[in-house]
Amino acid sequence: MAVELTGIQGVGHVQPREGESLAKGRFEFSDILQCYLICFGLFGQQAMVIAATGLGIDTRVFTVPARGLLSVVALTVLVYLILKSKRSVLNLSFLSFTLFWGAYGLRVALELSSRVDVVQEAGRFTGGYIATMAFGACFLPGLAILVNGSWRLRGLTRNLAILLTGGTGAAMIYFYGGHLLNFQNRMSSGQVVGEVTTIHPLALGYLGSVLCLFALYTFACRNASLLLRSCIGVALAAVGVFLLVGSASRGPVVALAVVYFVLLISKTRRLDFGRVFFLGMLFVVLAVGVVMLVRFTGSTVLDRLLYTGHLLSPGSGGATRLNLFQQALDRFVESPVIGSGFTLRSVEGTDMYPHNLILESLMATGLLGTVPLMILIFMGFAASWRILTRDPEMSWIPLLYVHFLTGSMFSGAIYSNVELWLALAATLSCDAWLRKKSAEEKESVEYEV
Repeated sequence: MAVELTGIQGVGHVQPREGESLAKGRFEFSDILQCYLICFGLFGQQAMVIAATGLGIDTRVFTVPARGLLSVVALTVLVYLILKSKRSVLNLSFLSFTLFWGAYGLRVALELSSRVDVVQEAGRFTGGYIATMAFGACFLPGLAILVNGSWRLRGLTRNLAILLTGGTGAAMIYFYGGHLLNFQNRMSSGQVVGEVTTIHPLALGYLGSVLCLFALYTFACRNASLLLRSCIGVALAAVGVFLLVGSASRGPVVALAVVYFVLLISKTRRLDFGRVFFLGMLFVVLAVGVVMLVRFTGSTVLDRLLYTGHLLSPGSGGATRLNLFQQALDRFVESPVIGSGFTLRSVEGTDMYPHNLILESLMATGLLGTVPLMILIFMGFAASWRILTRDPEMSWIPLLYVHFLTGSMFSGAIYSNVELWLALAATLSCDAWLRKKSAEEKESVEYEV
C-alpha cells in the first residue's frame, strides 16, 4: 500500500488509496451531520436569536423549531451509528457522559413528579423547560457528536463556525452599535433602544470573547499565508473586542484570558517561540486597544474587573453570587448521594441556579453524577492538551471547550450551557479521531516498510 506522509505539525497526513477509511476528499453522511451539529449547535441558534431580537420578532418562533431540528439530527446520527457500529466511538468518555446525564435524568424525573412551578419567569425555570433543554439541546446533540468519529469535513466545519460567529458579531454591531458607543455602564437585557430590544450583556460578551478566540487561533495556529491570517484575524479581533468591551461583563474577559494563557503554554511546549513572541506582542496591542476603547465608550469593564474584590463585600451583587454557592453546598449536604434539586428556590418562590457547573452538579445529582462529570472534565483537559500540542490546526475545538468551561464556573446552568456540552463532546470526539488516525498512519508505515 502506497502512503504519502507530509507531517503537518506533529500529526502526519495520510493520503490512502480510494476505498480506505481516511481517503482524502471523501466524506460520508455522518461527516455532514457532524458538521451541522457542531456549527448550528454551537453558533447557529445564537445567530437566529440575535437576528430575531434585533428585528423585534419573538425568538421562540425560531428557537423552538431549531432545537427540535437539532434533536432530530442528533437522533439521526445515533441511529446511523447504531446501524454502522464500527464507526461509533464508545470509550470511557462515552460511559462518563451517559452516567452523568443518567444521574441528571433521575433528578429531572424526581423533580417533575413533585415540583410545583411557583414563578415561571417566561418559562425559564419550569420543570418542562429544564427537561427539554437538558435532553433536547444538551444531551442528545452532545452524545451524537461524542460518538460520531467523523471529522473529514473538519476544515469546512471550522470555516463555517468562524463565518457564523463573525456574521453574528457584525449583526450585533449593526443592531446595537450605536448604543454601545453611548452608554456609561452596560447594556441591560430587554432595554428598548429606538426600535431595537437589547439582549443580555453576557450574550454580547461571550460572543465577543469567542470572536477574539478565533482571532488568536487564526494568528497562532493557522498555516495560511500571513496576509490572509492578518486580514481574518484583525477583522475578528476588532469586532470581538468591541463587543467584549461593550458588554462590560467580567466572565467573558476571564474566559478569554484563560484561553490565551493555555494557547501560550501549548506553543511554548511545542517550542514554537516565534508564535510565543507574536502572542506576547498581540497581548500588548489588544490591552492598549481595550483601554482606549474603554475610554472612548465609557464602558465599566475595567472597573468591574479591578474592583472584583470590593464587589464580594456584604450586600453587593458579588456577595449574592457567593450566597448562591453556599446555598448549593447546603443542598448537596442534605442529599450527597443523588442530590436534592436542580434549582435554588427563595422564600418568595423565585428560582435560581448556582452559577457554577460543579456546585450545581453536586446540588442536582450528588456524587452519583458529579464523579463522572469530573472524569469528563479531566478527560476534556487531557484531550485538549493532546490536540493543542499535536495538531494546532484543530485547536479551535479545545480552545472553545476551555473557554466555555471557564465561563461555566460563574455563569449559566447545566441545562442551558449548550455550548459547553457540545464543545466538550467535540473535543473528546476529535481527540479520539486523531488518535485513531495516527494509529492507522503508523500501521500503514509499518506495512509499507
